[in-house]
Amino acid sequence: MNTVEIRKAALSAAIEKTNMSEIATQIGDASFIVPAEVEGVTRYVEFKATVKNNKDTKTVKAFDLDEAVASYNAELEARAEAERQAAEAKAAKPKKSSRKVSAE
Repeated sequence: MNTVEIRKAALSAAIEKTNMSEIATQIGDASFIVPAEVEGVTRYVEFKATVKNNKDTKTVKAFDLDEAVASYNAELEARAEAERQAAEAKAAKPKKSSRKVSAE
């Protein structure tokens, strides 16, 4: 098999493994749409699949699952820290009074 055939076979196997073709509408070679109801309104969520390189090339580093997971976990930790800092800053702000003070 050549590279294109291998990528197509991997994509087909992943689509089958996830049952994507049963729950979604295919709108491209590797794109699917799933309708989702939110507050009575139908929203459409698009899923796009990409077959990652398993070998380094001159321009692209090989995909490393452990590295990708570690990177995502670091991103989640950074977001949580930013949210914590924002909450602390908000709590430290003096509250504004909503009562009007008379100038008499």
